[in-house]
Amino acid sequence: MKLLIAAAGFFLPIILHAQEEYVEFSSEGPRPGLIYGLGIFGIVVSFLLVKYRERVGEIIGEAEWMRKIGGVYNVIVITAIIIFFWSLAALTGTTSIFLKPLTFLIPGSRDPNAF
Repeated sequence: MKLLIAAAGFFLPIILHAQEEYVEFSSEGPRPGLIYGLGIFGIVVSFLLVKYRERVGEIIGEAEWMRKIGGVYNVIVITAIIIFFWSLAALTGTTSIFLKPLTFLIPGSRDPNAF
């Protein structure tokens, strides 16, 4: 078995080079760490908003437009959900896919590169 593993380890680079289907790594570095940090921070903030929505609601107070949506606590939960999904999209680099349906809701934003 060790001989088979050694043979595969020896011949695998030769086979891949002969097929010319391997991927060369570019000199570009990974995405900036700030994007990942803000994404994780957004997820943590969204969980904290849901957990402490009563305290945050008392600090913010209730406006009349909030009553139409369901009250201050419902507005905080909706905000936390939006922050969570936006952070998740930023972490995975798929903001254009996750947030594409918003272009149909926002008037005048039919630009394909809106997000």
